[in-house]
Amino acid sequence: MTIFTSLETTELKRPQVISVGNFDGGHLGHAYMLKIARDTAVNLQSEVTAVTFWPAPMMVLRPDAHLRFLTPGLEKAAALEQTRLVDHIVMIPFSHEIAQLNAEEFLQMLLEYIPISALVEGDDFRLGHNRSGDSHIVSGFAGAHNFTTTYIPRLQDANGPISSTRIRESIQFGDMVSAENMLGRPYAAKGVVIHGDARGRQLGFPTANLRVSEHKLLPVNGIYAVQVIREKFPNTLLRGAASIGTNPTFNGQEHRLEVYILDFNSTIYDEQLEIQFIQRLRGEEKFSGADELIEQMSRDVEEVRRVLDIREVRA
Repeated sequence: MTIFTSLETTELKRPQVISVGNFDGGHLGHAYMLKIARDTAVNLQSEVTAVTFWPAPMMVLRPDAHLRFLTPGLEKAAALEQTRLVDHIVMIPFSHEIAQLNAEEFLQMLLEYIPISALVEGDDFRLGHNRSGDSHIVSGFAGAHNFTTTYIPRLQDANGPISSTRIRESIQFGDMVSAENMLGRPYAAKGVVIHGDARGRQLGFPTANLRVSEHKLLPVNGIYAVQVIREKFPNTLLRGAASIGTNPTFNGQEHRLEVYILDFNSTIYDEQLEIQFIQRLRGEEKFSGADELIEQMSRDVEEVRRVLDIREVRA
């Protein structure tokens, strides 16, 4: 898969079936649409290109909103790559100038760099300034420029259409099982291990503190059963108990993601870890002191083992 970080750098010679969208999460609904794009590409002897944006439109249009995303930056490309349905990704840096383009102007801009053979989108697709470009306008432009359009109904589960919004809501409530069901994989955060205050080591549970992108949506504060992948050993899953919060027992102020890796004793400062959130065990609590906290952490570790044992059996 090829990733282009601007339209100007694209080098696409073959015809392309494109899908345009934010693609935050690269979830099962996105994969369903991209499967239609892939089938269309096979029929048209074309390739598949996902056209997306980073910075995301809302980061430009609402700069003070402090928005958080399922897959910020190149995480989005990695999620789309996992679908194995995309040949190329074009990540357009969104700007106020692009925001002013109507649907026809935006598509004309794409045509200058991408030989489009077809456009595949969800049935709620809108494009252009103030989302004014509906399917009628887009299809009219496509017909005049010799490419086809296909609009498909969104993939649904028992609770409605699968969407990035629903996944974000699940994560913000700590419902990692629902998030995984919609993503088709565990929700994960990547970060580099940095030095902390070493309090976990003093308590007998040394934790790795992670520096995560400021644009990454983390689950609600609490303790989680997680799986951990070291970038150096991508095929090895480790078990862990992750904490998200401020460590109120010791009057902490800084919001942190830290993980205690079970049955592990290596120095991993400056390494990148991927933390896969499997299940929230409990909320963040303030304990009377270190002894009470140690007792609870021991129970948390046993619960992590139980949760992940069950997961392995079901797998």
